[in-house]
Amino acid sequence: MSTAATFATGDVRARLSHSQCNIADDSDMNTKSCLRVLMRDTAMTGDQQGRSGLQLRGAIVMAFASPLQVGVRIVKSIRPDLNGRRLINEEKTQTWLVFNGLRHYVTSAQVYDALFRPGVNFDHLPDLDSVAEGPDLSPGTCLVSDSETGEIYLIFGDPSINIRKYAIKTYENFVELGLNEAVVRTVPPIVLAAIPAGRPIHFTMPSS
Repeated sequence: MSTAATFATGDVRARLSHSQCNIADDSDMNTKSCLRVLMRDTAMTGDQQGRSGLQLRGAIVMAFASPLQVGVRIVKSIRPDLNGRRLINEEKTQTWLVFNGLRHYVTSAQVYDALFRPGVNFDHLPDLDSVAEGPDLSPGTCLVSDSETGEIYLIFGDPSINIRKYAIKTYENFVELGLNEAVVRTVPPIVLAAIPAGRPIHFTMPSS
């Protein structure tokens, strides 16, 4: 497991913020720029064309190459190899929890407190932006256990749209995720039965 840096809980908890960075999509702007270049270079006189056909072809190639240079898109990948990891950005202001191959943004300090045990560490990955994102862990996110079976669930989502319960299938996975047993609430099965189930959280533990 290769990471650039690891940060302790106190540092992460103190620096959480709601700031988000959005990458603007420049594809439309780039397309218009390409069209302007093509129109300019294909409007040459016959004498100019005869003198430098190679220059015209070069301009066309350069024009269509520009979106690759200006409007670069980051390809995001599902990363089951990161399951159980807790990730942090380089500025140490945003954190994510990874399960089912997706990173889930911890939206606030309150959500952080509702999930993680004291002393848990977060890792910074150089290619963090390439990890595909799942739904945010938003306010109201909680850990609950079935009062009859003892099975533990992570519950999160927008109650009006897509709240889900995610069964954490093994205690080893629970520990690997950095979750806190002390904040798990016990609820009767009838409460859990009313919540749709998401994909269970179950992953192979990393070799020691």
